[in-house]
Amino acid sequence: MRILRRFHLVAIAIALLVLLWPISVTEAAGIWHPTASAPIHWQWQLSQPFNINTNLIPGVTVYDIDGFDNDASVVAALHARGCKVIAYVDFGTWENWRPDASSFPSSVLGNTNGWPGEKWLDIRSDAVKAIMAARLDMVKAKGFDAVEPDCIDGYSNNTGFPLTAQNQISYNTWIATQSHQRGLSVGLKNDVEQATTLQPYFDWALNEECYQYSECNALAVFSHANKAVFQVEYSGTGQCSAMNSMHFNSMARDLNLVSPNTPGYMRVPCIPDTQNIWSSPSSTLPQAPAADGQSEGASSDGGCFIATAAYGTPMAAQVQVLRDFRDRYLVTSSIGEKLVSLYYRVSPPIAQFIDTHPFLKPIVRAALQPAIGIATFVLHTSASEKIAVLALLLLLSSVWLPGYLAEDALKPR
Repeated sequence: MRILRRFHLVAIAIALLVLLWPISVTEAAGIWHPTASAPIHWQWQLSQPFNINTNLIPGVTVYDIDGFDNDASVVAALHARGCKVIAYVDFGTWENWRPDASSFPSSVLGNTNGWPGEKWLDIRSDAVKAIMAARLDMVKAKGFDAVEPDCIDGYSNNTGFPLTAQNQISYNTWIATQSHQRGLSVGLKNDVEQATTLQPYFDWALNEECYQYSECNALAVFSHANKAVFQVEYSGTGQCSAMNSMHFNSMARDLNLVSPNTPGYMRVPCIPDTQNIWSSPSSTLPQAPAADGQSEGASSDGGCFIATAAYGTPMAAQVQVLRDFRDRYLVTSSIGEKLVSLYYRVSPPIAQFIDTHPFLKPIVRAALQPAIGIATFVLHTSASEKIAVLALLLLLSSVWLPGYLAEDALKPR
């Protein structure tokens, strides 16, 4: 019986290793995480649908285009050229020309935001969230890699609704969670006042005119976490020296973001599209100031502090696995949000201790493997596959457990 019991223990252990060990740790980083380690050459074109024959720019590898106006064939054509594609979608205002405009109840339409045909939305409304979830489904169905949610700073504007900062944080984290559940990367658009709070939930940031309004330092929490910042000024290239030093992918653009060869078109990147390093080859990631009472390195990994300390970089595939699991599963429930919040409070000093005692890193990496394996399994299996695994483990346990209990009962007391 003892030999049989040991055999069953070995069988269960093998099953767990096979099923829970990372299927391929690098595959778990399925959500696009653009980094600040090197310049990213990008184009932002919204006023016209993208023309694959005339709008391509040599050296550009990321295109941010309208999610409604461009179909799946455009996205596929850009993918075929090795490019990533971001879908621009408005999440904070009603636009009267969109195909789903009639779906919005009149009660959720507020004041105009200054652009023709647009009105602020009541982001507290479940009806608004249902429509936005459908928009994310559209973005996913078309094959986009990421989404740029516009107008997600309504709380700081005259919307016609009593929106609070917490209303905005709740809505914006909902957008991030919903995007990640669909395998989409998501950027924080503007909303610089809440950047420190929202950075752990977003994969990158996109900003307009932070240099003109002296707001760029607030976005350094992204580049410090090795997350890309895409930045635009509409009044020239005076920002370039500062933006390059902060590792922001900055450019001057025309206000209407028209396509090349259109009257009024302007695009002047601060880093030429032919250059793949920041201004100085020895340039390192800038250090963001500590915020909200955290230590200087507290937000350096987008929230996975201990894992980053153990693996040495926030872009390690294992860290991205844990980050994706957090974004797609943990923060989607109130209990999970509380656990994540608790972790953010207690883990920075632990991570700092690990970072200053390198001999601990391999020990912590080994301790993290079960969590990484489970997270990888959960992220990359269907519901039916999870049920099958659970049934197998229950079957193995049902064979092993009775023998263990019987043997334990025969032991002298």
